[in-house]
Amino acid sequence: SRHFVKGENDMNAKEVYSSVDIRGFKGKEQNFFLLNFWRGMPSENPKLTPHLPSVPRGNSIFYRLLRPEFVKTHPTPLSPNANTRVTEEAKDWIKQLDDNEIATQSLVNEVIPDFADELSIKHMNTDPNDGFGVDITADMHRNGINVRHMGVVRQRFWRKLRGTCSMIFHSRKVITNRDFSTQIARGDKVKVLGQIYHISKNPEDKFDATAIYLDRNYEDDSRNFIDMFAGEVEEEGNSEQIRELLLAEMVARTMKNLLRLYLRHAAMTMKISVANIQVTLMTEFLNIITGANVHSDKFWSDQLYMGIVNRFGSCAIAESERKTYRVEMRHMIVYMIKRFTDMFGIQLTNDAISQLYATPNLFRFVPQDINKPGPRVKHNIADVEFADAVLLSYRADRTRSFDYQNLIVNHNPFIYWKLSERMGSRVAHNYGKGSMPFSGYFSARCEFEGTGPVKNDDLNRCVKFDAGQKCKIDTKYARELCPTDVFEHFSIEAWASVSGAEGTNRVVMMTGRASLLASREETWCFVIYEQGVEVVIEGPKIDYNNFHHLVGTYDGTVASFYIDGSLVRELELRPEVTMRTTAVQMERQEALKDLNEREKEVRDTCKAKSEDQAVKFLTTKEGRNLIRQNAIKIVEHSEFRVKMDKKAAEKGMVRISKKDAQAQAIKDYKEELYMKNVQSASEEYRKLKEELEDQNTKDDEYARELLSKAMCVGSSVSSRRSKDGRNFFDGFLCHIAAYTRCLTADHVREHCHAATQSRQPQADRLYSLAAIKFQRALKLAPDDPVVLKKYAQNLCNYLDFDVADRSGDRKSKRKVNKAIKEFSKYHNCDGLAEILRRLPSDPEYADLACECYTNILQFAPNYFKFDSYFTLKELSVVPFKFSLTDVGSDLLKVSIAADMFRKVVGELSLATAYGEENLKWIQRLESDAAVVSIVVKAQSDADARIVDLTLYHDCSDLTDSDLANIADAHRLALVLNIKGAKEITDKSLIASARCCSSLQALTIDGCEGVTGKALDGLKQFTPNLKLLSCQQCKFIDDSYLLPMLPFTPQLCVLNLNNCDLVTDNFLKVVGVQLRHLELLHLAFCTSITDEGLYQFAVTVNTTSFTSLDLTCCRSITDDALVGIAEKCKALKYLNICGVNRCTEIGGKAITHNCWDLEYLNMEDLDLITDNVFHFDSINDGRRAVDQHMLTKIIDLNVSECARLTDKGVGGISQRCANIEILNLSGCALLTDDCCQSLVREPRTGMPRGEKLRKLKLGYCMQLTDRSIEILSKRCVKLHTLDLSGLVHLTDPGIRKLVMHCKSIQNLCLARCKRLTDKALCNLADYLWIEELDISNSNKFTDEGLDVVSMEFTGLIKLNISNCDKITNRGIVSLGRHCLGLKQLQAVNLPNVSRESLEELKSDKGHCKVVMDENEVLPEDGNKL
Repeated sequence: SRHFVKGENDMNAKEVYSSVDIRGFKGKEQNFFLLNFWRGMPSENPKLTPHLPSVPRGNSIFYRLLRPEFVKTHPTPLSPNANTRVTEEAKDWIKQLDDNEIATQSLVNEVIPDFADELSIKHMNTDPNDGFGVDITADMHRNGINVRHMGVVRQRFWRKLRGTCSMIFHSRKVITNRDFSTQIARGDKVKVLGQIYHISKNPEDKFDATAIYLDRNYEDDSRNFIDMFAGEVEEEGNSEQIRELLLAEMVARTMKNLLRLYLRHAAMTMKISVANIQVTLMTEFLNIITGANVHSDKFWSDQLYMGIVNRFGSCAIAESERKTYRVEMRHMIVYMIKRFTDMFGIQLTNDAISQLYATPNLFRFVPQDINKPGPRVKHNIADVEFADAVLLSYRADRTRSFDYQNLIVNHNPFIYWKLSERMGSRVAHNYGKGSMPFSGYFSARCEFEGTGPVKNDDLNRCVKFDAGQKCKIDTKYARELCPTDVFEHFSIEAWASVSGAEGTNRVVMMTGRASLLASREETWCFVIYEQGVEVVIEGPKIDYNNFHHLVGTYDGTVASFYIDGSLVRELELRPEVTMRTTAVQMERQEALKDLNEREKEVRDTCKAKSEDQAVKFLTTKEGRNLIRQNAIKIVEHSEFRVKMDKKAAEKGMVRISKKDAQAQAIKDYKEELYMKNVQSASEEYRKLKEELEDQNTKDDEYARELLSKAMCVGSSVSSRRSKDGRNFFDGFLCHIAAYTRCLTADHVREHCHAATQSRQPQADRLYSLAAIKFQRALKLAPDDPVVLKKYAQNLCNYLDFDVADRSGDRKSKRKVNKAIKEFSKYHNCDGLAEILRRLPSDPEYADLACECYTNILQFAPNYFKFDSYFTLKELSVVPFKFSLTDVGSDLLKVSIAADMFRKVVGELSLATAYGEENLKWIQRLESDAAVVSIVVKAQSDADARIVDLTLYHDCSDLTDSDLANIADAHRLALVLNIKGAKEITDKSLIASARCCSSLQALTIDGCEGVTGKALDGLKQFTPNLKLLSCQQCKFIDDSYLLPMLPFTPQLCVLNLNNCDLVTDNFLKVVGVQLRHLELLHLAFCTSITDEGLYQFAVTVNTTSFTSLDLTCCRSITDDALVGIAEKCKALKYLNICGVNRCTEIGGKAITHNCWDLEYLNMEDLDLITDNVFHFDSINDGRRAVDQHMLTKIIDLNVSECARLTDKGVGGISQRCANIEILNLSGCALLTDDCCQSLVREPRTGMPRGEKLRKLKLGYCMQLTDRSIEILSKRCVKLHTLDLSGLVHLTDPGIRKLVMHCKSIQNLCLARCKRLTDKALCNLADYLWIEELDISNSNKFTDEGLDVVSMEFTGLIKLNISNCDKITNRGIVSLGRHCLGLKQLQAVNLPNVSRESLEELKSDKGHCKVVMDENEVLPEDGNKL
């Protein structure tokens, strides 16, 4: 009933429809509560559901209620009390009852038939164990149908009646050989021999066991034993499977009810509920389903049959099926067991389940096959499943985002340098708590962007350190890393790979307290510095060129060394330091004591040494002379003393003898020598002691100095002895961390595990579990926006995570695709919209976005509105979010983008959503490409007067009405480009000219429906026209062109390529009429002759005329070309490709007179020779010609000029110093010397080729590796190179090429028969290729293609046609790695299956895969 309620803060009352049983309460916190929702839904009217069994006193109104899904979609509010006497005195009780009857009628006569028709065309699989892929219960609930109506639903599907009939010509009577009256009713629809009839409703017509009557006569030949079918649905395709599925579901549900009845009866009889009795009953019921119970047939035909009829009505199962339906349902046994156990909460053992699947019929269950007998708690509350799903999703998100960097940062390092910086970086960013002030500074010679060892790092880079270059990283001093307290904790960590510098100490990282290094003994070491000693903890041997995780920790007592997460060794530091300190002191004392003892020994040996020295000295002449002189001095001294002392005699002083004097001199010499030796030894050992003391002092100072040094990576810290450091590391380093805490063993193992084990499997598992929980929650609350939002967020977060792994198996994308199908299965548009909202902004997910959008429109065409769940404003950005409008997008994406744009601008408030221009008018456009182009242009804020419909997409589907609407919306347009619009006619073009009277440029190239009549409109309405391009408009001729010229005097650009009806008459007039003409293109205008062209050359304004195209005008000869060359000297662009009557005379005239030429195409001119490119001093002789000819050429094409030789290329090199594009393909006379001319001017030796960007040498058969080597050293700017057909080219030649020309992106190596996979490896080592042609080469294999795929991930175009050795493996590799591939030519690959190519094509919707020789590729101006 309708109630009006109003809250305390509400101004107006609100309508609420609810049962009178609902009670409202006000809580303590001013909250309101509602209770008693047991009759919240209205009931079905029993009179209008005659297919269901009647209930005494009509009590079915209390439990046969309408589904919430039906009530929600019904247009009229329904009263839950309509069929009761509660509303008897209400004023609107009749209306309530009528509304209820209308609703029930709608359910029975509209909803159920529509649902049956939907099932009849639903996609189903062939597995009966899975219910043919249909969740029939969920489908019925989704459509608002209770499962009690399964019987009437089943009745609507076509079934063959049991028995046959006889049809009589021109009679309504059908004679039956079996009673049809028990299988059908009057008015039922039947099918006989493909014709639809109805059973007569006339009670006078016979309807019994022998005959029935149709509603009209049978008009075919009389026939006997004819099958008759009965049913109602429009399509009969799924009828058999749906009928079996519905019957199996009804059997399972009825068995559930019967088992409950038996269990209640057993409990009442036994007065107790015993588990053994329950399990026994469940076992027997399972055996009844499989047929293993001895009473199965009787049970099925009696109790089960009646149970089905009593619950689902007599229409659910015919009386004729009663005895046979158990046998007919044998193939559905597994499904019925699954549904029965699920509804009852019975859990079977895995062994029983596997054997049941193997042999379901007559399978016998035993009590031991039941793990858990239930019960099942049935509810429709999604909160529990939703809570579990959100929690799992949160854990998955955390796992996804918690990469290696986050893990390290979470453990609070003071310094953490990832060393993942880009090339040229100078700063190693610090992600630790010390922040940017403690970032590192690279030395200038470090090499960046190496491949690191950490799987859970998005960049996974490392830095290479070269010991010979003294590479290292410095930072400023941090007191936290050099604590003075010897008991403070610390840890240091690094990932390191040693490459060289064997036999030396190589420091990974070093602080004032510790270091990690590779020792000269080839072991990993953790070194701690304390009190002047080094405590070295040795690890295992070094494994060269492999990364290892190194961690050293100290907890104030014990130092531990870990490698790759495992504890290598731990050491108690204090005893070791004390022992080392004592050892150092004792070593110093021993050194001093040793010096003292050595000094004493030297002193003791001085006397003997002196004696020996004296003896040796005295035997020499010098020694004897010295002794003699000293002896004389002694004698003289003795005499002097005696003389001077008067009492000398008394004192006994006598004059010393000569002999004694000599002995005294010898003695004095020996004493003097001894004292000298003693003094020398004392001085030597004094210095040694001082040196020892100095060394000890320096060692003590160095130990103290370490505590003041900043951390260094790649070498030891600087010191007085070595300012730049020493012991430089040689190898790769990354993820350097220093902590002010001691990492535990668990932390170390966690770090190593996080680096070596991808986090993706765990996140994948959690996301999958969350998705399962979300799906369960959605089954209970399919329209809950919170559940939908979280589920879509879970799926799309997984996409964000998986997007980094583009080369792998995209499980996340498959899961989202599965979710889309699941939502589509239940027509859950809000769920699809939420996925569309949450998908990451990446073109890779455009297909998912398109699928979501198309499915939404399939189920609800008017779903998108201004205020819908997914608003039009949100829809407005979807095409750009997924790049649906990008150039090159496939037709489906463009179509969907256009449809979105139409819906958005259809809302008045959003008509200017894409700029200032009101785009509501684009709804009238039929061309999707035109809609997209106009919206993209409007959003870019480009000049609205320039209407270029080809700028973004092909407009070939543009219609006349579209062009008229576009012109009407752009009346001030100056430029209109509708190139390729094949459906456009003269009518719309004239209308456009009328609207756009200011038009100055019109391009109608390829508009095949346009004739010369359109020019009449241009003549009349566009007097300011300056550019007209009618290329490939084959119906335009002189009769329309000539009258137009006087009315468009400002026309300066005229393109008539492929207009083969244009003749000399036009050329004779155009030069006179159009005095501002700058460009005239007449390619393939085969009716033009020398007469008309010469007349044009004479009359045209030669000062302004700069561009002429005469491609394949084969009637033109030297006469006309000479006239053009002599008159039109200002030409900058000239194309005479295919003018094969041109000889050396015409060629010389062009090169000697047209000095301003920048583009010259002389392709396929067989009669020209080398002389064309050399100054003709004999016949011309003008000095200005020699000075200026061909000097401005930038693009030159002389391909297929069969007479051109090396001499001609020399002339080109001499004249064309600024050339950038050169095509020499097919010039078979060229040799290696021509390449020498290209890089060095033959006459003066001046360098050439440095400006070449595109060079084509295809099928110059005499060129060898020498040519490539010559070119590669000079033409370093080459971007595009064609070497196709060079049969002498080998792998070494390719290597020399790529080593120098590293800018090549487009390369053609087709038919280079001698090249192998090694050439492809050389390409991968040096180049980044976007377009590659290796076709018709039988030595390229899957290995080479693997290299191409993995290294050239940006490959756009690839041609591998006729490569016999390429197999499916190579194609799979292409699909996995080359994500941007847009074109693949794979014609005639005998070892590649078409299925493999088709799979690649389906996986890459944007990629054009050419498998057949006659398949046409799109035009490409950059084609090699």
